[in-house]
Amino acid sequence: MPPSDHQLLVLSDIMAMNNGVLRQADHLAWRAAFDYLVRQGTIVRVHPGVFADARYADGRFTGCAAALARFPRAVLWGETAGAALLGELAATPMAVGEELTLALPYSVKPIAGLQLVNRHVAAAHVRRVDG
Repeated sequence: MPPSDHQLLVLSDIMAMNNGVLRQADHLAWRAAFDYLVRQGTIVRVHPGVFADARYADGRFTGCAAALARFPRAVLWGETAGAALLGELAATPMAVGEELTLALPYSVKPIAGLQLVNRHVAAAHVRRVDG
């Protein structure tokens, strides 16, 4: 049975507020709605438990939003951070083999498409860009 129109509208609104990204863990009661949207091709899995609007899933901006949703304590790092500060994370597709760089205060297993740097970044050095 498909989810209610209300559930789909709410998930769509939440995704819009979160730069085109949804974390399934934040909406466990609506698992059926997630499954429905995946089957319909409306959203795609970008990282474990993180889904993005299929229309923008291969864009740098959405890629950064998805990576930060996957690792909430991470910050963009290096060239990726520079591109964000300069407003250069346009919704254009990432190049084949391109990686986004994040700094995390802990170690994690490698993830395709992400370069993960184990580094603590003081809160005073973090800037929020575009939501």
